[in-house]
Amino acid sequence: MLREEAEAELANAKLDIQVIEVPSPDVLGTVVSQDLEPSTEVNQGTLITIEVASGQAAKLFVPNFVGQSFQAVQEAFLRLSEEKRLELTVVRIDVATPLDPSDDGRVIAIEPAPTTYVGFGALIRLYVGS
Repeated sequence: MLREEAEAELANAKLDIQVIEVPSPDVLGTVVSQDLEPSTEVNQGTLITIEVASGQAAKLFVPNFVGQSFQAVQEAFLRLSEEKRLELTVVRIDVATPLDPSDDGRVIAIEPAPTTYVGFGALIRLYVGS
């Protein structure tokens, strides 16, 4: 549903509306979320908040997680992707590290490189010592 349609429906129902534009891969002006489930009964004048695609795709700054556990880094990327509304694919690649056993289970490299930006659908490779 587009912003204009949502605003018209809410106005017809005598509800107040707050629109927040958010980065999204969806088409500009598309409603991407709302604060109440559809068909929830509310009183007239209730404020309904909708989030609408701004037309700009979100980007994620790749943090430097080298040296941290794979589990912690995977969870961090999941949180970041949810916050930024990005779909990311995180892949674990095990790398033999016979010289430094302290690297076992730890991220030893990240692609794309830390301090770069990635967009929607990015593939993140985590090289993990084993």
